Amino acid sequence: MSDLINAAITAVPRDHYTDSPPPSSMSPSVAVQSTFEHELLRAELRRGMRVLEVGTGTGYTGALLAEIVGPSGHVVSIDADSGRTERAGRRTRHGMY
Repeated sequence: MSDLINAAITAVPRDHYTDSPPPSSMSPSVAVQSTFEHELLRAELRRGMRVLEVGTGTGYTGALLAEIVGPSGHVVSIDADSGRTERAGRRTRHGMY
């Protein structure tokens, strides 16, 4: 895993973006997280990049992306469900991303 991705995962509190308990090592969520990390690596994200996230979800991915691209970068997240974007926006503002 890249240093930027590892630092982002460490810095962004996942539990802030979900009402579910963290996955155990035997949970299917662990496999999903591993796939997610792989996709972040494939994107070759760097500081200062502009990123469009399609599918806001809880806001966790957007917060990770913001952490990775840093203050000189920019993340825009869109979702067909405006309620999701509103909830994610509140969580993200509360988390300072």
